[in-house]
Amino acid sequence: MAGISAPYCYNGVLAMTHAEVLFGICAAQLLNPGVTCVHAGFPTIADPRIEYNPNYGLTSHNLLNILMSHLNLILDIPTFQSAGTTNEEHPTPKAYDDAKKGQALCLKYGFHMIRHPFSFLRYLIDFSLEKLEKSIAIAEKISPDDAPEVEMPIYDERGMESIKQNRLRMYMDDPLTTANLGKIFVT
Repeated sequence: MAGISAPYCYNGVLAMTHAEVLFGICAAQLLNPGVTCVHAGFPTIADPRIEYNPNYGLTSHNLLNILMSHLNLILDIPTFQSAGTTNEEHPTPKAYDDAKKGQALCLKYGFHMIRHPFSFLRYLIDFSLEKLEKSIAIAEKISPDDAPEVEMPIYDERGMESIKQNRLRMYMDDPLTTANLGKIFVT
C-alpha cells in the first residue's frame, strides 16, 4: 500500500507489489512445480485524508491497477486486477460515478476488470446487490470517452531509493511519502 508498506509514488508501489507477488509465484512453483499461478497483486493507496486507509475510489487507484495489468501482460503473466471500485460506505451517486470512471478507464486502455468492481463498497467486504445491478447497467452504457483525463506518471527515481532505504519498514515517514502527500494520488 503506497505510503504504508511501499513508497508513495507509482513506480515504487508497483515495484513492491510486483516483487511480493513474484515471490509468491516462485514459492508456489517450488512447492508444486507447474502449478498455474495468476498475478493478483493489488496495489493500493493509503489516503492520509481518511486515516491512511486505502482509498479505492481514486482515479489513481484504477490507474495503478491498469499499469500493473500492463506490466504483467508485457511479462506474459496472467493478471487479475481491480478497477471501478469505490471508497463509499453505501451505494451513493459518488459510488456509481467511481464505478463508471474505473470501468471507462479500463475500456480506454484496453484492460478488463476481474475482481471487486461491481458490487463492493469501501472495505471490499461490503456487498450490495443494488450496486451490482447499477454497475452492470453502467458497464453496458459506458465508452472510453467517459474516462476521466489522467496524467500518465513519470518514473520517479526516488521510488527505488526509498525501497533500498526502507526495505520492509513502514513508509509513512519516508521522505518520498511526505514529499508527495497532496501532490499525487489525490483524485
